[in-house]
Amino acid sequence: MSLSRQEFDQILKLSKEFETADTVHLGPAPLRWERSLVAPLTKDIFRLHFWRGSIEIRKYTYNKTFRTAIVLGRFDSRGRHTNPDGTSFDGPHVHIYDEQYGDRIAYPISLLNLADDAGMHDTFKAFLGYFNVAPIPDVQTSMLDMQ
Repeated sequence: MSLSRQEFDQILKLSKEFETADTVHLGPAPLRWERSLVAPLTKDIFRLHFWRGSIEIRKYTYNKTFRTAIVLGRFDSRGRHTNPDGTSFDGPHVHIYDEQYGDRIAYPISLLNLADDAGMHDTFKAFLGYFNVAPIPDVQTSMLDMQ
């Protein structure tokens, strides 16, 4: 299943909120969770996934999906990615849905108005802001992640 660019733009503009106001934990590593988001206007359900490894604790991923299988966006804090056109990223980058390529295209994190050295909490807020999610629940990070 895929979305047209027009459908993606409409979904992007939809106001979304967390289904529960529970505190979001971003640390300590390793950590993995999934939270439901809902669009009050349409009742559409979205999923927000978070993954943080134990080997490289500075590596983490936010992943936002629609209808379980359509990745609308993903933020990767580390790693190498090469786009279909050959451009590559080595470090933080963001994937935004594309009608032709799905989530296989990466962009610089400046798309989210972030600098390369942005912390996990700022990245979380910017990622959710891009996808029109508000309010943002309380966020708890580990002492190692404080900047």
